[in-house]
Amino acid sequence: MTVKPVVLTPADSTLRSEMEAKIAAASKAYYKEIGTALRVIHDKGLYKSTHRRFDAYCKDKWKINRAHAHRLINGAKIAKELSPVGDIPTERVARAIAKVPEKDRKVVLKAAIKNAKSGARQLTGKDVAEAAKQLAARVTPGPQAAAKAGDKKDAEVTYTNTSSAGNMDANKNGVAVQPSSTPAPLSVTMSPTTEELYVLWLKATATEREAFLQLINARLIEIIPAQPEGNSPVAPEADDQQLPLTLA
Repeated sequence: MTVKPVVLTPADSTLRSEMEAKIAAASKAYYKEIGTALRVIHDKGLYKSTHRRFDAYCKDKWKINRAHAHRLINGAKIAKELSPVGDIPTERVARAIAKVPEKDRKVVLKAAIKNAKSGARQLTGKDVAEAAKQLAARVTPGPQAAAKAGDKKDAEVTYTNTSSAGNMDANKNGVAVQPSSTPAPLSVTMSPTTEELYVLWLKATATEREAFLQLINARLIEIIPAQPEGNSPVAPEADDQQLPLTLA
């Protein structure tokens, strides 16, 4: 099937000629001018007067493949957006910046330019990659830093028995203890030494937690001291002595 070429308006025909003149006059060092001109030709469909597809136009007219054409277009776009931060000298550097998340590009480019100046050399893609790596290391804490943060957070977890019935309510991801016979308030601060048990609890499944609580309940029944008998106002009910632990 033969596709007829698109007839451009006089204005579009003139625009195509101007863009192609800029590309022909620019050297590889001026990737921004080449990329900008290619973008105009692509976005406005100016290539359609001679070619059906943009990649065929780039191959026939400029001896470059579609991927490289789009790298030039994208590089020119990035260079323009980041021009307030500094100059991006080559398409290779722009390609390295394109790999950085958009929200981090200004910070990374600024750091990369600083590193290049400290070495009295031109900015390279390696400078960008190194700056991006350093930023990622600052943003993402390592295992040791995360563990220290966890210690501090765990140390602040408290369990307080404040209700008149003696209920113990966990302030954070803890366990709820049903009413006991001791109405006195109880406040315990979790020490960092309990980190291992606490981490295991957080990682445990609901079934594993239930099994653990059943084991604790059985142990509590064994160690509860004998309670006063008779008509003492503090004598507990038989069921209260089991102190069953339940999932919050």
